[in-house]
Amino acid sequence: MYGILTNLEYEKHWIFKNYYFSLINVFGKDKIKRIFSINDLADIDVLFIGDEHFIPNKEIWMNNEFIKKCNDNKIKVIVFNNEKIFNSVFPWNEGIQKMLNNFNDFKQFVYDCDDSDILNTEINKTYMSSYYKKILTFDYTQKKDKIVFFGKTKGSHSNDMSYVNRANFINEIKKHIEIDIYESNDGVTMEEYLKTISGYKYVLSPMGNGNFVPMRYYESLFVQSIPLQQSTDNIIKKFNNEIIQKRGIFFKDTLELLENINEYNVKPIDYFMEDFINDTVLPIII
Repeated sequence: MYGILTNLEYEKHWIFKNYYFSLINVFGKDKIKRIFSINDLADIDVLFIGDEHFIPNKEIWMNNEFIKKCNDNKIKVIVFNNEKIFNSVFPWNEGIQKMLNNFNDFKQFVYDCDDSDILNTEINKTYMSSYYKKILTFDYTQKKDKIVFFGKTKGSHSNDMSYVNRANFINEIKKHIEIDIYESNDGVTMEEYLKTISGYKYVLSPMGNGNFVPMRYYESLFVQSIPLQQSTDNIIKKFNNEIIQKRGIFFKDTLELLENINEYNVKPIDYFMEDFINDTVLPIII
């Protein structure tokens, strides 16, 4: 039996539900059990944690009794990480990692490329589940030949300069090419957000508060738009397969973006979270 510790009630993004529905599609609904407490672990062979940093998830797993139960029962723990761990604007993230290391048998897929090097582990590539293909029916064919940015340019943490850098980066690009900007807020549903970006040929995906490719990149692919992914050398190295298959434009500066933007055409999504699990996660647990 496979256990999943994730929060299906959270509505601000789709990633938690994405893990759940992807695992159901891979293993079957009768093989997936939601974990709410230590009492749910009795029949579990493999436990998936969808974001170990999310507070409601931490309240369940991040205690000695829960970890001991997993170790005593020889449960394999698979962690899908969604935050930068080391040298983060959130200094407590390294403490969470130290606690995670108390599991005897665990494998972690990390979001940040630098964390991937430090921990010698694979990137958590959060493609959208094919489940959403069945329930979200947008018209992907009518796209404006323009760039859209839908997200935040102001952060809530005083030591987080990533949003300032993001705003400066967007303003630099705007000097050369027009961008439609939608400042996100908590009142926008995921369906409204995806429908908006699906109306554009290009979706600008700046970096956030880490050296990682954000969910916006995968969302753009899902709605058959072309993600314009701001990158570093390490991102380009870790996403070499995506670059070869032309799943978006990866660029390090404005000049590189302008040189490549007209060479790509919209392609239907051909890869989902289920494929990532089959290709990368499944070989570890079989």
